[in-house]
Amino acid sequence: MGLKSSPHGCIEMQALAEEVIRGNPADRRNPFYYDKVILNLPGSQNYNPAKAWLYKFHSDAKAVACDVVTYVDDLRLTGSTRERCRAICHLISTRFAYLGIQDALRKCSDPSPNAGVWTGSSTQTMEGMISVSCTQEKWEKAKAYIRDIQQRVQQGEALPFKVLEQQRDFLVYISRTYPLMVPNLKGIHLTLDSWRPH
Repeated sequence: MGLKSSPHGCIEMQALAEEVIRGNPADRRNPFYYDKVILNLPGSQNYNPAKAWLYKFHSDAKAVACDVVTYVDDLRLTGSTRERCRAICHLISTRFAYLGIQDALRKCSDPSPNAGVWTGSSTQTMEGMISVSCTQEKWEKAKAYIRDIQQRVQQGEALPFKVLEQQRDFLVYISRTYPLMVPNLKGIHLTLDSWRPH
């Protein structure tokens, strides 16, 4: 992070700054205003798989409320219209400046339903459906790692600790995009910890 202080301290300050940015969600003038929290859980009567399981709703706009998602120190904005996204971008930049945090409004990407790759995932919105994927390059790398592990096991070779650890770390990263992979990583975790007693 370019600092000698603890990463925990940096993240904690970022979270506090995010609270200041969000302001009072009950204030109708606040771009982050919302008046309902809607649960859209699988198995419920009105479940809609095209929508998030939990989201904030802006009744006046009849749309999902604006929000900001943070990954370490990188922010992504969500909003129902281009104008709302731009208002949030301006608010974040000015409040960051007030707090003394460097942020360049010019670096804020233009609002788009196809925002591109972020934290290893590419999110697409088409015809009311949201899909998430990783880049083809990362997918090919993940498949190559899985093939390598499979071939070594089938040939009875030892699995080098450092290589397997590196492959596991990358597959954990990919599992953020494809959560169904998580249970399959248990074998790798157990293999890496097999040197421990019990």
